[in-house]
Order: sequence, then structure tokens, then C-alpha cells
Amino acid sequence: MTAKQLDTPLKTISGAQIMLTATKPLTYRSALVSACETFQTDTPGSGEMLKAYDLGMKIMDVKDKLEVSKEDVDFLKKIVEHNRAFMAVVVGRLLEFINKSN
Repeated sequence: MTAKQLDTPLKTISGAQIMLTATKPLTYRSALVSACETFQTDTPGSGEMLKAYDLGMKIMDVKDKLEVSKEDVDFLKKIVEHNRAFMAVVVGRLLEFINKSN
């Protein structure tokens, strides 16, 4: 996967920006990093927590474009799909972004 435009704001289905605060929109980067930060696994000791952390750091640090392996793409989808903090529109937009970048 090669993803660009990580700092693009997410939008609702009707096209309104999803806001983090009154003046700061939720971006693909911030949403993906948040998903990695809050990831919980059903299999403690599997290394998934550290893998999510490492992936979040990679997303946070990328300057131009994010390049990750097919394995990391599949794991990132799992992270997003299992995130209990996100509304459906955020999950949908993130999965669209990941699939489009794939």
C-alpha cells in the first residue's frame, strides 16, 4: 500500500468535515494513529499490541507517502474494523482510504 494525503480531513457521508475540536478537523493520519493507539487484542502475548504501536509510529512519522506491506494493510484494516471508539462513518472512510491506496 502506498498512501498519500494523510493530512486530508475526513468527511461525513453528506460532505461535512468531521471535527476533532471546533477548529481542527480529523485527518486520515490522526484517525489511523488513534486507531493504532487504542487497539486492543483478544490474544494477549501475540505481539499485536506492539505491532499496532509500531504501525502507528510509522504513520505518524511519514512525511510524503506511507508505504506498508500487504500484511500490514490487513492488520491495519483489523485495527480500524475493531475500534470501538469510532463511529461508522469514520470506519467507513478509513477503510475506503486504505482500499483506495492499496
